[in-house]
Amino acid sequence: MTLVQDLSDLLEDEFKAVTRGAYDRLPDILARKEKMRLALANRPPKEADLLRQLLSRSERNTRVIEAAGRGIARARQQIAEARLGRLHATYGKDGARRQIATTPGKIEQKY
Repeated sequence: MTLVQDLSDLLEDEFKAVTRGAYDRLPDILARKEKMRLALANRPPKEADLLRQLLSRSERNTRVIEAAGRGIARARQQIAEARLGRLHATYGKDGARRQIATTPGKIEQKY
């Protein structure tokens, strides 16, 4: 397998890890990506089209990772608001948004 193919596979693994919530895998993936980046930087690019595709996939992964981070931050904010006993929104089976109130320190699960 070539280094370019290895990097392509690793980018796909990274995408799957983020979209499946397997964030614990990201430090290892990042370390492997850095090693591959250094290896690619030290040799002339013979496969320019493939490298452009990899760049595109890497940028896609960056957007997905950033979106996941924003989602996690928003979830933390909603949990904090729920603990304060404020109004917050939930979604029903029909997808409609509903405002619900909670008492301080209590988080309710809606199914």
